[in-house]
Amino acid sequence: MSWSAAPAAEVIRASGIRTGDSILSLDEESVKSRVESDYRLQFRYMEKNLPDQVVLSVREREACCWLTYCGIMYVMDKNRMVLYESEDPAEQPINLVEIKGLDVRSNTVVGQYITFGNDQQQEAFGSLFLEMKVLQCTDLIAEADISNPDSILLATREGFTVSMGDREELHAKLRSMLLVREKLLEMGEGGGTINVANPETPIYTQ
Repeated sequence: MSWSAAPAAEVIRASGIRTGDSILSLDEESVKSRVESDYRLQFRYMEKNLPDQVVLSVREREACCWLTYCGIMYVMDKNRMVLYESEDPAEQPINLVEIKGLDVRSNTVVGQYITFGNDQQQEAFGSLFLEMKVLQCTDLIAEADISNPDSILLATREGFTVSMGDREELHAKLRSMLLVREKLLEMGEGGGTINVANPETPIYTQ
């Protein structure tokens, strides 16, 4: 199984808006609920342009990571929504981040949010993937170990281990990691540990 986007026609159908509907009677919350009944979609806003134009802003969920639970691979977006699952190891998405060390509690079902048994892990996951999205560096990371939210570990695709420390200042820590990584690659390095627990004074060791 794999991830498939929702065509525009399906977005319109999901919204429930039909030609001839009264623009004044359209309720944004109702439209949002109908749109998001398709788990692939996130509603952003609805704009009414009188007399007869409606603009919907909808975002498709993006697969960014995966984990294995009870022998099944679950692919998620940055909000923990399960987008698809597979029992075939050959379908592991090599371009996404593998998540390790999570205490999965429930909802390992396509179209639902995975719940972690540890609130600190859940917070660390959300903050980490939000900041990686902002800094556009998700595709540089091969693995993220969040088993201990006070000692987050990343692995880059070049083979660097990144010691992040706790959940504080993740934006600054990721920026520090990116700068050090770039410099190390210029120097021909491709392994070792980048410690950015203190982002202002990163430490590299082989």
